[in-house]
Amino acid sequence: MNRSFVSEKSSAGRDRAQQWRRSLWIAGGLALFLGVAQPLFAWYYFTTAAGERQRWVFGTSCNAATQITPIFDTDIPTQPRATVIPAILTEWNNAANVSLYASAQYTVSMNASNANAFINSPTSGELWVVWDTDGSVLRSLGVDPSGTILGVGLPLTPNPAAPADVCAAILILNASTSFLPTSAATCTTAGTCQTFAFTLLHEMGHTLGFAHAVSGRNGSAFSTAISNLPVMYPFAHSTNTLAPDDIAGARAVYGFN
Repeated sequence: MNRSFVSEKSSAGRDRAQQWRRSLWIAGGLALFLGVAQPLFAWYYFTTAAGERQRWVFGTSCNAATQITPIFDTDIPTQPRATVIPAILTEWNNAANVSLYASAQYTVSMNASNANAFINSPTSGELWVVWDTDGSVLRSLGVDPSGTILGVGLPLTPNPAAPADVCAAILILNASTSFLPTSAATCTTAGTCQTFAFTLLHEMGHTLGFAHAVSGRNGSAFSTAISNLPVMYPFAHSTNTLAPDDIAGARAVYGFN
């Protein structure tokens, strides 16, 4: 599926559209390393201007919580709540070998106004997952929802003195596109529900601080076979489980145990 994601990172006082363009530059620049003919892992992460790796912090003044609390938009169709969403949270928890995420909550009806308010003044420890039914949230961030964009993930670093410390995050699903389910009924079909699962899994990776992967795990020759592509590859493909690259990144950054 040649449908694309936008990865974003956000920090206080920075223009979010500029960060979106920079994230694409990072992904493109790394393609220069694809010619290395040896086994490698291609996961990559967002960095600060000083080169520090961005990651969630816990038990600090920035974020006193010990887990990420995922707050899902009340407009999200009901069927994925029972099956897809718990499975995606579990997938990242298992990959990191630690319980990064608490159970999903459905307590906020989200829109461009309160989503931008959260970005500018986030509640520490929370991940907001916005179901952008009309594309207004994406437009408010300078992203055109009318194309092939499926979602945006933003790790939030509200403390200018510690730009590497992710203390909250927001994830926006482009529900204005026909590729994502519009109701519980449409999510029972393989296409839209599968795309929903993959998009959520991929964008959650961005909110954890992971940028687009270069490729999959490669041997003596480069291959773009679907089986070799990690979830953090910048184009959607048909999987809802993390690949070895994704797991290696999660374990390296968050695998405390």
